[in-house]
Amino acid sequence: MDSTPVLNGGPTATRSKSRSQFWKVALMSLVGAVLGGALGFGSAYFLPKAQSSIGELVLEILGVVVLFHLVLAVHEGGHLLGGYLSGFRFWVFIVGPVKIIREGQSIRVGWNTDPVLWGGVAASVPLDDRDLPRRMSLLVAGGPLASLALALLAGGLWYALHVAQSGGLLIFTLGTTAVLSGIIFGLTVIPLPNAGFFTDGARLGMLLADKAKAERWCGLAALSSSIALGQRPRDWNPAWVARSVSLPDGCLDDIGANLSAYYWALDRKEISQAAQFLERAMANREGYPASFRPLLLLETAYFIAMYDQNPGLARQWFDAAKGGMVDQHTRLRAQAAVLLAEGKTEEAMSQALRGLALVDRGTSPGISQAETEWLQTFLGRSSQGALTT
Repeated sequence: MDSTPVLNGGPTATRSKSRSQFWKVALMSLVGAVLGGALGFGSAYFLPKAQSSIGELVLEILGVVVLFHLVLAVHEGGHLLGGYLSGFRFWVFIVGPVKIIREGQSIRVGWNTDPVLWGGVAASVPLDDRDLPRRMSLLVAGGPLASLALALLAGGLWYALHVAQSGGLLIFTLGTTAVLSGIIFGLTVIPLPNAGFFTDGARLGMLLADKAKAERWCGLAALSSSIALGQRPRDWNPAWVARSVSLPDGCLDDIGANLSAYYWALDRKEISQAAQFLERAMANREGYPASFRPLLLLETAYFIAMYDQNPGLARQWFDAAKGGMVDQHTRLRAQAAVLLAEGKTEEAMSQALRGLALVDRGTSPGISQAETEWLQTFLGRSSQGALTT
């Protein structure tokens, strides 16, 4: 398709990201500095005034690491509590090595193998579109408020024990918890870049002061509601789709909106429009969080294999899509399409059958409905040994 230069160009060298790299390095340095400061302050002030041995110092460092992840868990739990109070449905909770995610009708507990997400991710989705700005505000504010509450509680208990000159290890735990939770509160309420994500402060500022961006995000939330309720893409409200792609600025929400619109158009068999939405998302893919980017590459591989019938280019995109938060059946669908385009019919059918067996465990019920049909149709094409548009 001549109108999709990014898709047809293949994976190329990453465009210059000096500005984003600067912010990433700056934020990492800031986090490292404050955590180191918390450790030093905790060791020098919260513990009894005594010389620490190497073994004790190692235990202190490990203690700070554990406390840091517990503090992150409280912050992310605050988001989930805000979502629960807003009538949202739980989707995912990740902190450190722990991942809890909704797959189909089940909630699965497993290991998080993506280091990018160790800093914490929590999400829940609305089940209807009523009063979304207010409810989304409660969802967002829940995290910082939980961190602030923990900091004040731990700080108050630390002060009481400090005045009584008792506590020892408990004083260290409470004091360090108060400092870390206060730091998390401060970092998340500041509207700074965060590896492709929006900080809580940026989201709240958007909801309160930027009507266009707020409406787009609420449009995406409404689409998430349809997905969570099992509504397949072709049946989504076209007004919500139009609302979500209304502000082409290349940010996280713009990319996610165009990806959603791609599914909507593809499920309606509007192939040219689907190509345009996917092209827009891919043109700005470097602005998408690294953990989500492989999904864009897989959909590109699938689309080129199915509709451009370019096996070499499709294989390049598929091979570039390593890791990430991607449903296994989606990866298998893309792989099957590439294999079939390469003329490997039996292998393609095998991967498609594996995908069908896993589709009920998908994290996006609405899209999974369409995936089932795509895989079944794909098997029909496989039996003919050729692809048609």
